[in-house]
Amino acid sequence: MLRKRTLVFAALVVCVVGCGIYVFSTGKQRNPMNFPTIAKGVISPIIREPVHETPVQNVDTMSIVKEPDTVPPIPKDSPITKHSNDSTKLATPASLSSDVTIVTAFFDIGKFQKGDGSLYFTPDLYHTWMKVFGKIQNPVVFYFETDRDVTFMRNLRKDLDPSLTKIVQLNRTRMWSFGDVRERISDIFRQPSYPKHHPNTVVPEYSCAMHAKYEVMNRTAYENPFKTKYFAWLDIGLFRELKQSSPFRLTLPPNFDQTKVAYTEVYPRSQRTATQIFHDNLVWVCGCFFIAEGSVMTSWVHEYIKATELFLDHGVMNTDQQIIMSMFVADNFGFRPRTQLQLYKGDGRFNEWFHLGYVCKDEGDRKSRQSMK
Repeated sequence: MLRKRTLVFAALVVCVVGCGIYVFSTGKQRNPMNFPTIAKGVISPIIREPVHETPVQNVDTMSIVKEPDTVPPIPKDSPITKHSNDSTKLATPASLSSDVTIVTAFFDIGKFQKGDGSLYFTPDLYHTWMKVFGKIQNPVVFYFETDRDVTFMRNLRKDLDPSLTKIVQLNRTRMWSFGDVRERISDIFRQPSYPKHHPNTVVPEYSCAMHAKYEVMNRTAYENPFKTKYFAWLDIGLFRELKQSSPFRLTLPPNFDQTKVAYTEVYPRSQRTATQIFHDNLVWVCGCFFIAEGSVMTSWVHEYIKATELFLDHGVMNTDQQIIMSMFVADNFGFRPRTQLQLYKGDGRFNEWFHLGYVCKDEGDRKSRQSMK
């Protein structure tokens, strides 16, 4: 009888302890970066994972994650994670691979005018450009909204190693970049006197989509599902000309500086005021592709988000390209970035806007040829 009571008591203890572990493991956790996790999700091969299921970190198969019903917002005064510009202090765990995780996203904002002429971009055009992602052999994290886009990308990458693909299904209404930020952008753009540049200062959702790049990059670098040292943002349309491309991989560009974020420089940097840069639609670097070591990327996207909030507070907005230039001019409402940029300028080999992306592809092709000798 005593043994039976002992067994019952032990079972109750196990049950209570087990339930306690489950509750705490699925509750709100502290962010070790002291910066809000913009969109909280899990890594799992299960499609449309239940919100309250214990997270399972597994990327052995193509991972598809549907977002939970609530996502915490970003406070306007979020602190920035500091990092050193001394490359010797960038401690990277030995368990991380030297590969580059590619991050991209697509938000359907309908048909919109591009520039002052008769050029229009449509969702179908973006889907045509997406096809090149069926050839990219890097690990890639995709952020989509619709079942259609999820299925489309699954089919495109079905012939690649499934462990190289993670797809996250988002709801834009619960994102920082499309939430309160959208309303503030809309208020600025609807002012009759605000300069009109299609779609940059005309379609609020277009501006939101540009800011979303940094939001999802923040999440990806934080979660690091593929355990890589490096991360790169790749616009859907950058490789639009590679219609019959063989499989390829993007690697670090030559002379890459581990302490900086690399971009393509399109035009010399203006020293005009931030307000003039936004109003005149000036460009310094192309936002279509940027690459950095993980801790540097994290610091950079935090600074970008803080700068976006600052410029909104001062009643100016455009796209990420104007924000980035404005971050580095003297008259910019007092913003002083810590993270520095490494600039790659076109040399005539590739499209001057897409230069760095093609340089990374070219370097990957070169290394692939070397490995086959």
